[in-house]
Amino acid sequence: MKHVRARLLEDLRYALEELESNDVVAMTRRLMMTDVSPAEVIEQSLLVAMQSVSRRFDDGEIFIPQLLLAADAFEQAICVLAPNMDMTEHRLVCPGKVLVYTVEGDIHDIGKNIMAYMFRANGFSVCDLGRNVPADRVVSVSREWMPDVIIGFALMTTTYPAQRELISRLTEEGLRDRFRVLVGGALASRCWAEEIGADGYAADVMDATRMARKMAREVRACGF
Repeated sequence: MKHVRARLLEDLRYALEELESNDVVAMTRRLMMTDVSPAEVIEQSLLVAMQSVSRRFDDGEIFIPQLLLAADAFEQAICVLAPNMDMTEHRLVCPGKVLVYTVEGDIHDIGKNIMAYMFRANGFSVCDLGRNVPADRVVSVSREWMPDVIIGFALMTTTYPAQRELISRLTEEGLRDRFRVLVGGALASRCWAEEIGADGYAADVMDATRMARKMAREVRACGF
């Protein structure tokens, strides 16, 4: 049985990497008929496969349609696993809660959408506020939903000041220490993040998921 389980986990990983959605769902169902736990399926197959897909996307080997196909297959697998997971197990598997949005005045959101898909595909709980979102709404939703990480995207030089505004509003509300804040967008940089008091910037999909995972652990270690 142990050999069969290991083979199924490996086959599931390969199916997701190869974007075989039907096989991903079928193999996930077969695994649920063995003694493997949902957490093992996610950690040993699904997340490993999505990390590989993320690297291939960052390296230009696959493109947005393939990325979205992988994310959809991942979510279908999670739907198969969900009825067998209790809340404690879900929290252990889920690496964190991420709120994403595009800043006020910016109507372009393809980068934000890709990032949201990839966060979900890497097991994060995601709240996507959409585009053209004012800082006050981000603060209000954050106060209620309590994400670990907030990521605001700005794609034009005229909208970048809105990323600074979020930091100011969180500070005014006494919430700055509760969240980790990343900035994203084509013109974002480490220097810009430091200048406005953010905790970092998302250079690419893999970097963003890596940083968000680390930051979520830090937030949870503080007892939030």
